[in-house]
Amino acid sequence: MKAKNIIQQFYGYIEDIDYTDKTFTAIVSDMTNKNNPDEFMEIYKEKINLDDIDKIANGNIFYLNIFYYDNKEEFLSEIVFPKYTKKDIARINKSKKKSKKLSKKLSMVFE
Repeated sequence: MKAKNIIQQFYGYIEDIDYTDKTFTAIVSDMTNKNNPDEFMEIYKEKINLDDIDKIANGNIFYLNIFYYDNKEEFLSEIVFPKYTKKDIARINKSKKKSKKLSKKLSMVFE
């Protein structure tokens, strides 16, 4: 089995979806060299694994890996969406509720 050698990894979130051109725009951060500035990237949906296509939504996060196998014949890329557990989703929903409550309190203070 060939070993996968990751040479660059990005963390990104989906900023905008273009439903006509079958692309989405993301803001990505270089995790390999954190000194590099964030950048916009246009990604074709056809590059997404069919099992993950339903995860393309504004605000969703993903990882983009640039890698090669031991044979170094070509550079490849893959987009990986994190797998959330029920516990993760419950924690996110709890945070959303807290944020809404805080937002209401702050709006009353600044009226």
